[in-house]
Formats: sequence, C-alpha cells, structure tokens
Amino acid sequence: MEHYSLFDLQQKIKDSLQSSFPLPIWVVAEIGEIKVNYAGHCYLELIEKDDSDTVKIRAKVSANIWANKFRLLKAYFETSTRIALEQGLKVLVKVDVRFHEVYGLSLNVVDIDPSYTVGEMKLQRNLIIQKLMEEGIVDLNKEVPLPMAPQRIAVISSASAAGYQDFLNHLAANQFGYAFSVELFAAVMQGNEAEASIIAALDCIYSRLNDFDVAVIIRGGGSQTDLVCFDSYAVAANVAQFPIPVLAGIGHDKDESIVDIVAHQSFKTPTAVANFLIDCLAEFEDELVDYANGIGHVAQSLIHHQKLLTLDVEYELLNRIRDMLKQHGTFISDIAYTVSNRATSILNDQKRFADRVTHVFNASVLFSIKRRYDFLQQVNRELEFGLTVGLAKQKTIIDNLEARIGASSPREVLKRGYSLTLCDGQVVRQLEDLDGKEVETLLDAGRIKSKVTVVKRITGDIWQKRS
Repeated sequence: MEHYSLFDLQQKIKDSLQSSFPLPIWVVAEIGEIKVNYAGHCYLELIEKDDSDTVKIRAKVSANIWANKFRLLKAYFETSTRIALEQGLKVLVKVDVRFHEVYGLSLNVVDIDPSYTVGEMKLQRNLIIQKLMEEGIVDLNKEVPLPMAPQRIAVISSASAAGYQDFLNHLAANQFGYAFSVELFAAVMQGNEAEASIIAALDCIYSRLNDFDVAVIIRGGGSQTDLVCFDSYAVAANVAQFPIPVLAGIGHDKDESIVDIVAHQSFKTPTAVANFLIDCLAEFEDELVDYANGIGHVAQSLIHHQKLLTLDVEYELLNRIRDMLKQHGTFISDIAYTVSNRATSILNDQKRFADRVTHVFNASVLFSIKRRYDFLQQVNRELEFGLTVGLAKQKTIIDNLEARIGASSPREVLKRGYSLTLCDGQVVRQLEDLDGKEVETLLDAGRIKSKVTVVKRITGDIWQKRS
C-alpha cells in the first residue's frame, strides 16, 4: 500500500502552496489578536466572521510582521488613519503565504493599505447614521426642552479621567458663584467594555430621572480607536431616545462621533460643557432681573395711565358744569327784565344744585382713583414680596448645596481623622514595589515622612477581629 511519511506530506503541501501563491497577495481580514514580543516582532491572529452571525468565526490563520517591517508599517498605518493598529480592526494586508513542516500555515505580512480600514469604518458609521434616521430617532434628544437653570448634573465618565476633574473644577470656580449638584455615574470610556458600561450608566440615570436636569457624557480625548464606542449604534440609540437633554464633551478636535450628532448639544471638551452650563444660569439670572424690572415698569405705567384718565374725567366734568351754568345764565338774562326777583331765586337754586353736583362728582372720582391706586400698590407689594421670597429660597438652596459640596472636600475629609499616603508624589493605591521606599502621610495637622520596612497584604476584611 502506497503511503507518505508525515514530513513528505507536509513537504508536498508546502510545495503546492508555494506553486499556488508564488507572489504576495492582498487579503481582507479582521485582527482577532495582536501581540508584540520583546524583539519587536508582531504576531497576529487574522479572522473572518460570518456575515449573518458576527460572533461565529468562519476562518482563522496566524500571521506575523517581522520587527524591521513592523516599525515601518505601524507608523505608516497610524499616521495615515490616526487609528492604533489593534484588535477588532478590519484591514487589507499584503501577505506571503508560508507553510512550515513543524509550525504549519502562516502568513507573513509585507504591506498594509490604510485607506481600506478608514473606508470600512466610515462605511459602518454612515450605515449607523442612516439606520438612526430611518428609525426617526436621530433628532429626538435635540427636541427635549433644556431646563432654564440646569443645576442637577448626572455625569457619565471615568472617575479618574482628567477631563472629569477639569469639568468639576471649572464648575466650582465659576465667577458668578453658582452652585451645581454633580453626581458621577462611573463608566469605562474605551475598549471592549465601554459600550455596555455607558449604556448601564444611562440606565442608572433613567431610574432616577426626576433627580437630574441634564446628563453629561465627558472624556478627556484619545485616539480614534479609543473613541470607537461613541460610534456604536447601541450607545447612539440610547442617547438619542434619552428623556432628558444629553450634553456630549468627548474631547476631540477633528472628527464628530455619532453620539455628538444625536446628543442635544455637543462640545469639543469637558470644560466647554461646563462653560455652557454656567452660561445657562447666567442667562436665567439676567431674565429674572429683566422680569423684575419689567413688572416695575408695567406697574408705574398703569399708575400713570390711571392718573391721566382721572385728569380727563375731571376736565370733562368741569367743562360740562361750565356749559350748564352758561346755559342757565343766558336763560336768566332773557327773563331778567320781567321777573327780576324770581330770576335771582332761580339763579341761587341753580348754583346750589351745581355745587352739589360738583361735590358729588368730585367725591366719586376721588374715591374711584383712591381704590385703583390702593389696588395697584397692593399688587406692587405682592410682586416685590413674591420675588424677594423666591430669590431668598433659591439662595438658601444654593447655599445648602455649596455647604454639602464643601463638606466633601479633601481638607474636610482629613479633619475627620482620615489620612492620605503618597509615594513619589503619587497617591498609594497598591502595595507592590513599596518595600524600602519613603512614603509621606498627610494628616489634617501636618505631614509625616516614613520608610516602609514591612508590606503585608491582608486577604480578609481589614476591620474584622483577629482570633
């Protein structure tokens, strides 16, 4: 029976592959795994997923880029695309097909086309935007009314991000002294876990929707790949349909993410978001002042108008009385020659009648004027009192919030008996590499410098009683 040795079989496969692929070929694949060893060689796992099932892998092969070639290709790709060469990217690479009798099939990458990856990402991005538009949700969040004085802020960010600290510091240091209530909903802002983490933070805010005026998504910038989670359909759809305004300050200068497009408003930096919130309160305060001034002007205008009406009534009454007296005077003159005594009597009666009429009309007009004036004075007092009470109440709320924020400052925490340990100017968060080093302990009363002689890790509850 004819047979092959294993080596002969492998050799035959190698010869067949070399004859089938004598020259390098271009291959489209996704980077499933990427590692760079100490010598600078890059080892890849290239995969292709099923179009109908993005989890199922239909093809997989090992590939490598030798160190001298990897340095050039990596710099060329990242400079052209502003994207890090990493897991999850779809790439077009030129490869030599290699087969080794011991190590099997592998591909040696000799070139890469950056334009393919950029085009693929833009295509996916455009498809997501088109889907949002077809579903009619792309502008939903923009249509949510923005509160006139947004002070209760829900922030989605990494707790340690510099952008988050800049946001807090800018709000706290505003020149008007406005107080903001800020609550962090910590989330992973890059990598494979970012999408689910951001959506979970939005869900937490949604469960307490009445506690907040706006939601803010901020991060301190990064590479294009770091920001890929903000081009996710799931994140964009959640932001677009969120029931309170979402402000985005993702921290990039050139490209606009899909979250920027669907958010109520987007800004280049977290600090710009803080400036917008401060400006909103400044505009609200200006409107309150304008309303107060407007109420005063309207009240003065009403009083002036009533005075003019009163003068017009008084003038009309006087003219009518003069006309009446003139008419009666003419009548008396006509009959004076014949009935002198009776004319005198009638004239006296008419004069008394005229005096009574004048007195009645004057009293009625003055009484009406006084009632209207008293009513306007009462309205003016009630408006001034209501405005004073409202502003005092808001000031009390703002003062209380400011006091609560102040009580949480690092200095206040130290006053309550806590301490902070630094090593090489950094806060100590782990025990590794501390043995023999100098550390500095900050207390409310001062600073203590000491040297670490023993580092012991406690595996159980640090506060539990020892047996």
